[in-house]
Amino acid sequence: MEPPPKGGLPASQQVLSKLTPGDRAAIEGATGYSLSPTGAVTSGSGGVPPWSFIMAFAASRTAVQPAEETQKASADDGNHVDVTV
Repeated sequence: MEPPPKGGLPASQQVLSKLTPGDRAAIEGATGYSLSPTGAVTSGSGGVPPWSFIMAFAASRTAVQPAEETQKASADDGNHVDVTV
């Protein structure tokens, strides 16, 4: 296996390498093409992978949430419940 080109992996491969094992399994189930943890796409039957689908799926799964949404999920909402007995 050859080392990645200088400057790191191509942008599309960087996106694919950020997918979780579950995300990679979902792509394989939907397309028949498997993704390695490094983002390489392979298939036992050869052919051209459905790149538009794979990249759209990967982009939706690796999109960064806006900081405001992240703060809402982790911030204390101010509603306290006393559960002492």
